[in-house]
Amino acid sequence: AAEKYIKETGDNTTMVVASTASPFKFASDVYTSITKENVSDGLAALDMLSDLADVELPYPLKDIATRKVIFTEVIDVCDMTDKVLEFAN
Repeated sequence: AAEKYIKETGDNTTMVVASTASPFKFASDVYTSITKENVSDGLAALDMLSDLADVELPYPLKDIATRKVIFTEVIDVCDMTDKVLEFAN
């Protein structure tokens, strides 16, 4: 898509091509690449990028900082198979 855009427009401006469906997946990095301002708080970066782009946050990310944590268990790699089978039963 980027090559097609360059060919059709002649625009050789440096660009970032993300293969993710949403720039909010990497909000801090995207915000920094646009503004050159570092953002250390990933949750704050979501709102900052949303404001900058004038785009509403996707529902799964909206108010994520205030949502209840549902999953808290940490499982060692060696125990994963047993844990998956336990969940399945």
